[in-house]
Amino acid sequence: MSAARPDVIPETCGDCVHFMLTPVVGKRKTGCGFYGEKVAAGSTCIASRMEREDEEIEERLEAKRKSMERRLLDGPPELRRYLREARGASRGRLNAILAVGVCAFGFLMPVAFSRLGRGATGWAYCVGVAALVLGSLAVPVLLLAAALVYGVGWIHANRILSRIERAGRFRLEELDRGIPGREDTSEERALIVQKVFGGSAGTAALDSRGGTGT
Repeated sequence: MSAARPDVIPETCGDCVHFMLTPVVGKRKTGCGFYGEKVAAGSTCIASRMEREDEEIEERLEAKRKSMERRLLDGPPELRRYLREARGASRGRLNAILAVGVCAFGFLMPVAFSRLGRGATGWAYCVGVAALVLGSLAVPVLLLAAALVYGVGWIHANRILSRIERAGRFRLEELDRGIPGREDTSEERALIVQKVFGGSAGTAALDSRGGTGT
């Protein structure tokens, strides 16, 4: 709710307990005692109008969200999945998580991969590394195998991000050239820059590599 509402909201002001009739020099001045505004008895309740406005705002926001989802259907599949499901990760943040994860026996793998929209893949690596670390208590050589699996997972995460970055650059170039029937691409562009390239810092790095083809 954008403002206070009376307990009972009538269809017209004249039916409301807050409607005031005040004699003034033989005439009757009408007003809303709840909102302190001058209204006629047959007017639609102010609260009703406010509720309709709130509903219209919600409908516009929902339509905007659905429109954004439809726009994302135009991009490369892996980029669409990333923009919809991933938390987003810059290269530096992703590798920082994985570096710390070395000391956590793989338990940060799901965190890293969830930022890429691949949480299940992260858990698969995590379970594999943890099982090999536990097994190394009996067979020490398995610790090397755990390190190898972790290294493969680390490379895999970076390869996924590299594909997403390539797709992001390609999509930005498409947006720069213009999409038929699309006048405003600012939201999709901002989402790609924020999630794929890490916001303003990523934009600067992108520009230093030659920009997006503008």
